[in-house]
Amino acid sequence: MQFIMIDGVGSVSATIEFQGVTEAHLLSSDVVTLTGVPTGTPAVGRRIYLTLSSYGGATALLSATIGGVAADIHVQQLQLTAIGKNAAILSAVLPAGTDTTVVLTFDIPSTTYTVFVGSFAAYDVISPAAYDTDADAVVGQTSSSVVLDLRADGFLLSTAVTSQPADITAGSTEVYNTTSGITYMAGMDEIAADEAGHTVTVFGGTFTGVLVAASFR
Repeated sequence: MQFIMIDGVGSVSATIEFQGVTEAHLLSSDVVTLTGVPTGTPAVGRRIYLTLSSYGGATALLSATIGGVAADIHVQQLQLTAIGKNAAILSAVLPAGTDTTVVLTFDIPSTTYTVFVGSFAAYDVISPAAYDTDADAVVGQTSSSVVLDLRADGFLLSTAVTSQPADITAGSTEVYNTTSGITYMAGMDEIAADEAGHTVTVFGGTFTGVLVAASFR
């Protein structure tokens, strides 16, 4: 878990809007490029957040660009049992455009990749760093949970990938869930009040998977 102190929080609440999901499939490469990723309404200071969930080799995410801008990787978690999985949350400031290209660079080539990226446009974000993060990896369980602190007037993002059908059942509002043998999902919530020890839970059939969450202000 990571905790970031934020001083001088203003009266304007951050807002975040889910834009959509972009999917890519790639063979034997360490670079995945997604085009036409929706980014919403342009604005000065707009920050684009991505929830990444990948399957098949799923090696570590080394770096990423969003519209050519180097992205901050706030949290990621690998699960390398059987066929690997990875979940991550990243962001970059991108004031212009209603869609963009995302380039993901992993540490080694994978024999196969399926990558789902959820895109979110956030406004009036005070700190580029996550306020708090947590991550979990499980093998042969029916649930996975993370615990993190939330900041008033900020927001929460979560994402997971599981080997069996599952859902975000507590602590975060699921905005997409796609199952094709493997399940990819993400959640988003705006936060009204400070909260310590907030739990986000994924529940489903007995699965191997990863879950990450991050709060921002």
